[in-house]
Amino acid sequence: MNKLNSSLCNFNNNCDMKVEVAFESSREKFITYLPHSGLHNQRVALENAAFLAWALNRTLILPPLILGARFPFKSFDKLESMLNYVSTTKQENCISVKSQLNITKCETLRDSYTFYRWDQLFDLTFISRNVKIIHRDELISKNLFSNFNISNDEQQIWRTYGNALNNSFYDNRIFGNDASPKTVSNKFSIMELRERDEDLLYFNSLFGSNLIRLEISRNIQFMNEIRESFILSNPTLLGITKRISDELGGRLKYLSAHARIGDGSYKKFNRISIGYLINDIYEYLNEDSNLSNGAECKQNDPTKSSKIFYLASDATSKDIQNLEPIFRMLPCTFMLKDFKDLIIPMDELINERDGLRMTKFLLPILDLMIAANGNHVFTMKKLGQRSTFAIYLQRYHTYLQREFSDN
Repeated sequence: MNKLNSSLCNFNNNCDMKVEVAFESSREKFITYLPHSGLHNQRVALENAAFLAWALNRTLILPPLILGARFPFKSFDKLESMLNYVSTTKQENCISVKSQLNITKCETLRDSYTFYRWDQLFDLTFISRNVKIIHRDELISKNLFSNFNISNDEQQIWRTYGNALNNSFYDNRIFGNDASPKTVSNKFSIMELRERDEDLLYFNSLFGSNLIRLEISRNIQFMNEIRESFILSNPTLLGITKRISDELGGRLKYLSAHARIGDGSYKKFNRISIGYLINDIYEYLNEDSNLSNGAECKQNDPTKSSKIFYLASDATSKDIQNLEPIFRMLPCTFMLKDFKDLIIPMDELINERDGLRMTKFLLPILDLMIAANGNHVFTMKKLGQRSTFAIYLQRYHTYLQREFSDN
């Protein structure tokens, strides 16, 4: 049996051998990627990276979570350069900037984002049990290479260009060619990637819900376990969530929804999307079976629902009027701003790396957690598609329902 056939046998789990030990090497090999976009796009990329690290038997060099300002996807060199710049801005603390105007701009940028360890927010127990993880503190590429004694050349680094729009990974295919990672469209065989000898596989993006195409049952199961175990676990946020949920009538006692209307195309189509959201809520409330349980509040109009409703949203003060149809339909609607006193403990969360208070960065996550604790969660769609935020909200809600029923 040749080497490739042997790896195929091991990876497909058809030879009574475990995937994790299919390739043992005396030399540690690594995989990493460049993060971009918002929290939940970064989360999807991490889930994909964790699976690939496991499947390729490589150590995952995990970038920090970037909270706050969003740095969009770009071509490899531009994205790497941008992340170098924002990391250097943090490290140098704007000391080298000369003019006061530029100092102000630099400080505004510096404080608009923060680098945070993933395991300070999420439970990585399952991933860490199956994949060796090394956490990065920053995103300066020269430090990445020097820290792991890797020279920046093609013999030691294999870069992959592109993103989910033009890259895809397959667990049961062999393409039989050594495609250049710079080509416009790449189909990568995970089995062939296991054969690569470079010290570092370096991706500029691993975002994409369908980036990795799995057909082998064991691999599907492992990816599902990664996703199902990727649960919010910060004790401060969990405590605040419980107190606010109690104010709303108790865990799984109120209704909730997420309305993303504050940015990009979500803002452009917000009236249409909110219309669909209201229709979903209306249909739910008019099903007799749904009206018997749940917390209610006192209100003067008997023609309107008295159900307690929690609305999570990225709406700014300028956009809040677009949510008025929901408040008219559901007078007992509450938002995070109604519980200012209960979120005070968040002020104790300070990122030791840059000294920034974490409240402004973590409020969207807290918003999601409170919504997920509702009995039924409604989410918006943009042109028929849910955002990565909404997808995780539903996933976390399902986890909480299962946990509640088990206890």
